[in-house]
Amino acid sequence: MSVSSLEGKVALVTGAGSGIGKAICLALAEFGCPVAVVDRAPDRAAAVVAEIGRAGGHGLAVTADLAEREAPAAAVDTVVAHFGGIDILVNNVGLFSRTGLFDVTDQLWDELVAVNLRSALFLTKFAAESMRARGGGRIVNISSASGYTAGGGSPVYACTKAAIGGLTRNTAAELARYGISVNAVAPGLTMTDSVPDDPRVLDDLLTHGAERNLFHRAAEPGEVASLVAHLCRPASRHITGQVIHVSGGAVV
Repeated sequence: MSVSSLEGKVALVTGAGSGIGKAICLALAEFGCPVAVVDRAPDRAAAVVAEIGRAGGHGLAVTADLAEREAPAAAVDTVVAHFGGIDILVNNVGLFSRTGLFDVTDQLWDELVAVNLRSALFLTKFAAESMRARGGGRIVNISSASGYTAGGGSPVYACTKAAIGGLTRNTAAELARYGISVNAVAPGLTMTDSVPDDPRVLDDLLTHGAERNLFHRAAEPGEVASLVAHLCRPASRHITGQVIHVSGGAVV
């Protein structure tokens, strides 16, 4: 295998039906990965698989609501049954909220922790079992610049994304003996469907608001995906336990 190819390495990507997750699936497929596209919306997952197929790749649509307690194990079992194992896991799925401290509820806390953090931990656990049996693997967690900055007005979301850093470092230490690397990528504001369409609102966010950065621009999903794919390639095998920011200098 060349230092650029991932041919034959099976990838599982969560929250993969749109935005950054979709871009990650396409990037990994371009390097030769069969990709399990995990999303709670079956039509979105199927559309990404179809796009992978049109480009000559191989995908599998997996419907899963990762807020549900049994969903991580079930998703991994489905992928292992279909492909024979897992070599790459990208924990991308996430719920976002700008709810301020005084409006936080138990329900909001439980929902964001279940999707943003609990699913990542248990998907890592179950996927790592397959990776260990296959002699190694790559895990990439998607964090956020919001977990490392202040002023976003989203304490619950920030808590879950900061915790991804702790999960990344500790699982990297535990899994290194099995040839499994674990890293995190922390994007800043990225041009997905949730970003305001109004250029004036976007400019204000990037120059004066919570999403401000040194370049005064939002990232494209492909810019995040290219780093994720790089961390999964053989040339990156000596990188582990890191949180790498793709935020235009929002975190320096």
